[in-house]
Amino acid sequence: MIAPGVGVEVDARMAEWARQRGLEVEVAAFEAWDPAGRLFDAVVSGQTLPHRPGPAADG
Repeated sequence: MIAPGVGVEVDARMAEWARQRGLEVEVAAFEAWDPAGRLFDAVVSGQTLPHRPGPAADG
């Protein structure tokens, strides 16, 4: 179960994907996001690395 909260996603497509699954998401870079006066008990930030092609693509 996911606790109530708000997600911040820089990619509008990913934000829409999450919304379609019932999550509240705002589109913004985390560093530039404006909480609009809301207070949160916790803030969690994570970053995934982009997928990198294997050695054969290094040419």
